[in-house]
Amino acid sequence: MNHSIILIGPACTGKSTQAKLLSQATGKIWVCLDHIAAKYYREAGYGIEDFKKVKEEEGLLKAYMKLFPSLAYSVPIALKEHPDCIMEFLKNILRQVLQNSSCIYIYCNLTKYGFDLN
Repeated sequence: MNHSIILIGPACTGKSTQAKLLSQATGKIWVCLDHIAAKYYREAGYGIEDFKKVKEEEGLLKAYMKLFPSLAYSVPIALKEHPDCIMEFLKNILRQVLQNSSCIYIYCNLTKYGFDLN
């Protein structure tokens, strides 16, 4: 059975770097949610244009708070449309969305000694 490999972690902890390396090693396609999610956000009713407007009017934190439901909406759809891939997410999104998924998860945490892949 094929499984997607999901890299989870905060921003700037090496998810993309590890995803590229895993993609090369496994031959699986690397999919970055940030690069494909705009259409899903629009489907969920809060697109990038909305994000920019709220950011300008109410600040970055409020814009992200309003974006999270669209992010949660996008994750299962992205996995369905891109099976057997390597995908990366911010950890906040995954906790509630993918609890029953059959994916392989790797948590990326940047330490002072390098990457700690749990």
